[in-house]
Amino acid sequence: MLDAVAVVHTVVSEVIAVASSRSDEMNLLLTAGRFTDETRARLLADRRRRVLHEGGLTKYSQGGKGSGRQYRFFLFSDLLVYGKEGWTRSRNLVAHQIIPIHDAAVGSDPEPLIARGIPEGCGLRVRTQVKDLFLVASSAREAGEWSRRLQLAARERRRAMGVPPMEHELHEGGARSGRLLAGSAEAGSVAAPPQLPSLATNGDIDGIGAGDGNFGRS
Repeated sequence: MLDAVAVVHTVVSEVIAVASSRSDEMNLLLTAGRFTDETRARLLADRRRRVLHEGGLTKYSQGGKGSGRQYRFFLFSDLLVYGKEGWTRSRNLVAHQIIPIHDAAVGSDPEPLIARGIPEGCGLRVRTQVKDLFLVASSAREAGEWSRRLQLAARERRRAMGVPPMEHELHEGGARSGRLLAGSAEAGSVAAPPQLPSLATNGDIDGIGAGDGNFGRS
């Protein structure tokens, strides 16, 4: 009897796993289909990639001191992508950056945004080797959700890459200024994790930019 129950449990677990995998792949297909051709191909190059979160955020240029522009952000299991609708008839999204997240460090309420009068809890700073982003969400709750999901995704990505855990959390007292812990890769005491072939590099982004015409923009 116990063996029969175990077999049923195993079969049900396998069915659920297959259904979940198919759902993840369908979600990836639908999300990638919203972008222009070059970006779509890039996103679909790895069918194991998962869509984790999506939403509108305002990005401020020049270290948070420049102008703000609204973009649509997409968090994948290995990438952060943001873009805007293009001027083509299809109105597909044109990606402005594809950013690997394995080295991402997230802080809240960076000083440049606080100085602008951004409400407390709504500002984010996301630091990676590719880009240093100063972002503002519509509410503190939304900013907190982005922060939580980004940090979790970055940890999971490092684990999937086989990279030892790195101190990429921010000082509690330094979260407003976005300072990294002394043991972080950016501080120089830990080597940056290796890039995987499936990740976008600056060369990849420049190459994609030739097709989409927008990569490398701020």
